[in-house]
Amino acid sequence: MMLLDNIGFVANMASLVLYFFNVMHFDLSSSATTTTNYLGTAFLLTVVGGFISDISLGGGGIKGSAPALGVDQFDYKDPNERKHTASFFNWFLFIITRGGSIGVTFVVYVSTKVRWCIGFIISLSCAFIGLVFLALGKRFYHVRIPGNSPLLRILEVFVVALKNGRVELPQNSYELTRMNYMKYVFWANWYKYKKDVPVDEEKLLNSGPRRPNEPFSTSVNGLSRQQEELLKSSPGFPHRINLYNCE
Repeated sequence: MMLLDNIGFVANMASLVLYFFNVMHFDLSSSATTTTNYLGTAFLLTVVGGFISDISLGGGGIKGSAPALGVDQFDYKDPNERKHTASFFNWFLFIITRGGSIGVTFVVYVSTKVRWCIGFIISLSCAFIGLVFLALGKRFYHVRIPGNSPLLRILEVFVVALKNGRVELPQNSYELTRMNYMKYVFWANWYKYKKDVPVDEEKLLNSGPRRPNEPFSTSVNGLSRQQEELLKSSPGFPHRINLYNCE
């Protein structure tokens, strides 16, 4: 599917400037600007497609969702399947590269030397056939139960920070999770050393340190650390935008 998708997408990415300039009779700067606007919109739709979860909108949606869909087919609890995850990404990148190579050679040649409409029909046909292959394999997929959206988890950190901005923090930050942790230790020791004493196992499992089920709760210590890591990596995003604009 990714092979066919990349044949059409990369072919358009490489030839649209020529199409706008020679066929639509745009000037050179307008042709380049229109092409980069199209590509930027396609890639920015990755955020929308990922938020909806495995629903592709344009080129950006499928590029953000396809790797996640592929990795979900491996069971991380199985050591044999877990070690094949790296091989999946190797083959995934290889297929994408092969599709791009066919797109920028064969399809671009047909578009520029034969007829543009035939080149666009080839791109559209490849995308449609790839969608058919994806749909035919649906019954064989491992469907992962959707969890909380990463974007909502990021938003939760900011909302809780605003709601509790004036709350006085304890002197020892360990006290933020200490009570749940001590309850967990107590019941774990009880179960370990006094197996002959009846223990409510459900109560034991529910006594450990965990986040409440209520959204936008005050227990977001783990989420705040994830937010910190995201902010550390965020300076790289605008540099990638500049890179694609230069291309």
